[in-house]
Amino acid sequence: MQINVIGLGYTGLPLALWLAQKGYSVLGIDTDSQLIQKITTGQTDLIEAVPNSQQNFTQFLQDQLTQADFSVTTEYRRLSPNQQVHLLTVGIPVSQNGQYNLTPLTEAITDLARILIPDDLVIIKGTLIPGSMTTIVTPLLEQHGFRPGENLVLAYCPERLAEGTALLDLDKVPRLVAAEDNFSLDQALDFWLAVSTAPVVPIHSFLIAELSKVIENIYRDVNIALSNELNRLLLALDCTFSDLQQAANTHPRVQLLAPGPGVGGHCLPNALWYLEPVAQKYGINLELLKTARDTNLNRPNEIATFLTGICPINTSLQPKIAILGLGMKNHCADTRLSPALALADLLTKVGYSVSLFDPLVPQLSAPTLDAALNNSQVAIITALQPGLSADAILQGVQACSPRPIIIDTKQVINQTQAATLGVEVHYA
Repeated sequence: MQINVIGLGYTGLPLALWLAQKGYSVLGIDTDSQLIQKITTGQTDLIEAVPNSQQNFTQFLQDQLTQADFSVTTEYRRLSPNQQVHLLTVGIPVSQNGQYNLTPLTEAITDLARILIPDDLVIIKGTLIPGSMTTIVTPLLEQHGFRPGENLVLAYCPERLAEGTALLDLDKVPRLVAAEDNFSLDQALDFWLAVSTAPVVPIHSFLIAELSKVIENIYRDVNIALSNELNRLLLALDCTFSDLQQAANTHPRVQLLAPGPGVGGHCLPNALWYLEPVAQKYGINLELLKTARDTNLNRPNEIATFLTGICPINTSLQPKIAILGLGMKNHCADTRLSPALALADLLTKVGYSVSLFDPLVPQLSAPTLDAALNNSQVAIITALQPGLSADAILQGVQACSPRPIIIDTKQVINQTQAATLGVEVHYA
């Protein structure tokens, strides 16, 4: 089986390597020539766990380049004149003010259409504005003479990977497979059942699958906003959120997520902006969703305000603040819309000296935890990483003289234990 994977970012590259490892002929296509050059030389900034292996993701990439039928290019081309599978992982970027850009998707569809032949299987992955398969993807393909269900197999399969565990998720997380004609649905289901052990869920409507992907992300954004708002009450009551979480989550229909410094990455913060155009079309105001989004977006401001109460700025001192954990979540190198970086920018603008540490983000980080903590008045925990555990942070702070105060936005440091070590910890 010959497979093209179009778009080699956070979703496409792990997907392409996963397929190549399984023995398929895979061509990765991306119009970013610098990215292709980097991949060709066996380099990647992505950090993913490699199942059943001691390899890191870079070594896994290098192995597939040398040992598997895997190659990459900037050119849209076929691996074979026979029927082929095309997996398109190009997304819809969203700006900071919520404006979406359809150009990468429409250009990718148009370029792909030029190399298609009758009966090819095209599977669109990633997150779409609901309705896009019907109003954008299908019309573009039809302009080039391809009619889904007649001379082209077209399906939509929203991605459910999590950064850091993509290779694990591909064989485990249930997969929605949507098409609007039975032949396309059967062909797409057969493909996924052949390449993956993950359960597949057939969906007979593009729109339902598109909505499901967006709502899955919004659900988590709203859930985290609930926890972040409740956390303020818990702190006022001198209670620990984790105690509430453990108690409430014993109910089989309750699943509180943990509070934190905000919500980052591409998927969750942008999900509302994929749904908003659809709601506006029908005059529906998504007030709860917007409130949740604002709650999570405002978390860095809340933490900054809390900090000023502990460590105010005055004219004779520019306090140094160490921000620990730059990934958008625990155990993740993805810094897109990272709340930690938003907090760092905010603190720098108001006059603090800010040092950063994250072993998974060396390009933005101090060389060591000790270097970041040195001469810091406050250390703010925003994410945990391999090499940046709660114990490592506590030990690093204890070794400092004087010892910085810890502001723990993840509530991972035990305050009582820290006090016995002479370390002051505040939850925020």
